[in-house]
Amino acid sequence: MVLGLVVGASGGVLFFRAAGGGLIQAFTTPIRVTPVDVTVDLDDGTYVVYEATARSRSAGAVTTTTFRGVTITPEDVSVVGASGEQLPTETTRFDETIDRGNVTYAGAVRFDVDQPGPYRVQIAGSGQQVIIAPSLVGSVGSAVAWLSLIGVGVLLVVIGLVLLIVGLVRGSRPKSVQAKTPPQAAPVQRPTPAVVAPAPEPVPPTPPGWYPDPHGVARLRWWDGQQWTEHTS
Repeated sequence: MVLGLVVGASGGVLFFRAAGGGLIQAFTTPIRVTPVDVTVDLDDGTYVVYEATARSRSAGAVTTTTFRGVTITPEDVSVVGASGEQLPTETTRFDETIDRGNVTYAGAVRFDVDQPGPYRVQIAGSGQQVIIAPSLVGSVGSAVAWLSLIGVGVLLVVIGLVLLIVGLVRGSRPKSVQAKTPPQAAPVQRPTPAVVAPAPEPVPPTPPGWYPDPHGVARLRWWDGQQWTEHTS
């Protein structure tokens, strides 16, 4: 966006310098009367020698205009730079006019200046009013190029604003909370049921009778089915 502002501002300055500068000079340059021999500081660009061709007079509600054709030709105009080079002159290519008060000036001769600096301009003639000023068509043509630069700057500013708004909108949105998977509980270790060994079959009781004496006193001792007795043999 800052780049767009810089480009647009630069284009605007150059636009008004190209278009506005030419218009300002066209309406502020001194009016001279031929024959002219003057040294003027010129910037680079196309210049035109404008000649007075129409004059209006008002008498009450009636206005009369006197017209006369262009009389100045390229052979009547000499433009010489500070180093002595003479610039070529030619008839104007477009119908350019300037209105100053009640006088209309039409373009007669044009010439191109490549290097800014002082130039000696000589115009032959006998009492014609003339203006030496930048070409209006040339000024507008140069301004159109800088006008496109303004358009580029405006476009960059718009793009920057859109990106800024998008960034602000995204920044103002609450951050989405991602659902977290609850921790999985550890599997419960169920105790393995104890294996109960089958109870041993009961030993049948020893029936009563004579058995070897476990005490070793006699050879046999009587077992009454539950315990040893005192009877021996």
